[in-house]
Amino acid sequence: MFADDEFRPQGSWDVRKVDKITTEWVLYNYNSPSGNGWLSPKPLGDINGERMFMSLWISKPLAEASNKKIEFVFYKQYIFEPDDVLPWVRIDKPAGPHL
Repeated sequence: MFADDEFRPQGSWDVRKVDKITTEWVLYNYNSPSGNGWLSPKPLGDINGERMFMSLWISKPLAEASNKKIEFVFYKQYIFEPDDVLPWVRIDKPAGPHL
């Protein structure tokens, strides 16, 4: 849910647990024409014993005063074990500056 509150900073939020499986987020002052949110993952909590994170960006389409575009990504924490084999990582060559 979106809300405007002059006493809260732009891009702040509250989380409220509604019931065992439902959480309500109140996003305050997400009205910037250039958008606001966070690109670095923020912790959401544990789901089925796994740590979950989320990044979020909210913007307003130029021609629409009241609509908002919401982009979000959920992340799951993965703890690498010493014997893990990752097919997308080459360990025989040092990584370059652009990983």
